[in-house]
Amino acid sequence: MFPKIDYLSVVFGMPYIMNDVEMNKYILEQKEYNSILPAMVDNNQSSYGDGDVQDELIKNFCALKMYPVPRQKNALRSKIIDVFPIKKLREVNYARSSIILHLPVNLFHHHDELIALAEEFCDIIFIVAHCGNFYCYNAKFSESLSNDIVKHKNIFFDTAMVANADVFCELISRVGIARLLYGSDAPFSYISGRHIMYDDKIMIESAVPFAWVKEDHYQRYQHLIDTFPFFHIETIISIRDALKSCLGSENRGKELVFYNNANRLFGGSKL
Repeated sequence: MFPKIDYLSVVFGMPYIMNDVEMNKYILEQKEYNSILPAMVDNNQSSYGDGDVQDELIKNFCALKMYPVPRQKNALRSKIIDVFPIKKLREVNYARSSIILHLPVNLFHHHDELIALAEEFCDIIFIVAHCGNFYCYNAKFSESLSNDIVKHKNIFFDTAMVANADVFCELISRVGIARLLYGSDAPFSYISGRHIMYDDKIMIESAVPFAWVKEDHYQRYQHLIDTFPFFHIETIISIRDALKSCLGSENRGKELVFYNNANRLFGGSKL
């Protein structure tokens, strides 16, 4: 997409498509041929033994990604520790590493638990994916960015699949640009689509009928699919607009969001 730009990416395998150990081995092999920082994936039926995750994070990987299973997503009883068990968090904390955290519900719902975990595991960098699952701006997102979130310097946010300048402006204004990371969520972002507020819920309208797109809703917007924007580009445009709106120039802060913030966290130490 950007042939004249040299870039470095944090890369992890697609969750649940193969054994976690095999997937992580494959990602490590790719760094021999590509400029990537490998991130580790794991799940609650892990093949790793006690201490293995912390050893891998110390030696080979820059972060740990664990993903909520379908029954956990949007389930109001789900907790962060259902996705990242305490045992795994202790290992990440020991390794002084990062987690890429896809919240089961959203930042508003998990606010208090996130604060408590950030205090208990102060050597973990919590990278909250998808701006805390607020793909559209609303009052609950603003309320979620409390002073407790602001003061915990080990809580960061990534922009994956968010194409909304108001969300980014709120983060920049409240939390600060130094804690915002560009995330593409590729290959998911290589689609045309949009997020909308529907019956007070944020829903995705995608040109591709993914399993998580409700069939009846998909049928309702078929006539609009040809007008949908390309998510990957729209996210970048929204970041640009937010920088211009909040900082007065689209060039101010650009290097922070797209490179320097991540480089400060990961530092290329696992290359």
